[in-house]
Order: sequence, then structure tokens, then C-alpha cells
Amino acid sequence: MTEQQMRGMKLFADIGCVACRAGPALTYPYMNNGETATLDEAIRIMGEEMPGQDFTDDEVADIEAFMQALPGEMPQFEIPALP
Repeated sequence: MTEQQMRGMKLFADIGCVACRAGPALTYPYMNNGETATLDEAIRIMGEEMPGQDFTDDEVADIEAFMQALPGEMPQFEIPALP
């Protein structure tokens, strides 16, 4: 990992993101309702909403770099139809 990715990983852990985001999904659109088009915007919203953190531009870039470094494929699953 790069230094920037490691800074992002440390910040992600230090502010408590790992408690809710053990496996961050990097799928567009972001958020449960698809309200954000960019990962940058999603990080800023989650920072304000969850840990009450107003991230600097550098912190957002570090967290985004860390999240982009996470390997893996999104699993394929079928959303069941509700009655």
C-alpha cells in the first residue's frame, strides 16, 4: 500500500468506520439510496453523519485512496421480490 492509502486506513480505523464498514462496498451509486454519485461525496456525508467529523480535502483523498486499494469482487446476488 502507498503512504496515502496507509494514512487513509489509519484514519478509517481511528474514527470508528471499521465498526460499521468491515467490508466497504465500492459500488456506484453510493449510499443505500444511491443519492451520491462519487465516493468523495459519500465519504464527506458519512464523516458528518456518523462520527461527526468534518474531513479536510486531504483526509477525504486519503480515505478514498485506501478504499480504492481494497481488493475483491462484488458478489452477485439476486434481490428478492417483496410480497
